[in-house]
Amino acid sequence: TASVNDVITYQGEAFSVSDDGTLKRWDLSLPGQHIIDLPNLSQKIDPHGPLSVAIAPSGHQVAVGFADGALRLYALPDFKLLWQDEQGHRDRIPHLVFNSEGSLLASTSYDKYVTLWQVENNCLQRLESFSLGNSDNEAQSGYAVAFSPQSNLIAVGTKEGKIGLFNWKTKQKIFYPFGNDK
Repeated sequence: TASVNDVITYQGEAFSVSDDGTLKRWDLSLPGQHIIDLPNLSQKIDPHGPLSVAIAPSGHQVAVGFADGALRLYALPDFKLLWQDEQGHRDRIPHLVFNSEGSLLASTSYDKYVTLWQVENNCLQRLESFSLGNSDNEAQSGYAVAFSPQSNLIAVGTKEGKIGLFNWKTKQKIFYPFGNDK
């Protein structure tokens, strides 16, 4: 009944989050939609509602980022709340991604940071937060995030049209302005 903010698929199911405050599980063989009633989201259009979703490669956990900066980790298939940080970021979390091993989660936010989380014992532990800016420009609002195949680099697309690369092991970062052919 409102904007769909993120959709992901895993083993014959799709998961979507939207501005109507719902996380929905869809059976891709259709029909088979499941509506997951997330806590404290009773309004039809919730400005604090779910905005992004990522499923761990094992299929046992799903991370959900919210418009108010909250971050939650749920168990699959029952959606039991495993962990939460109501201040995961200070603003919207438009994108989340697990690395290929499921040991790391990256989140990006309009608070102008990308955060790397260690996934361990059904909890998330903040490892590092990188500012989405450098000495040459103002900080950018994070919009999309991805891991390199080796998980040492995090790529971030900003709302302002730049790409940032972060090596979380060496703490190096590089920004590429829009239209740069290099």
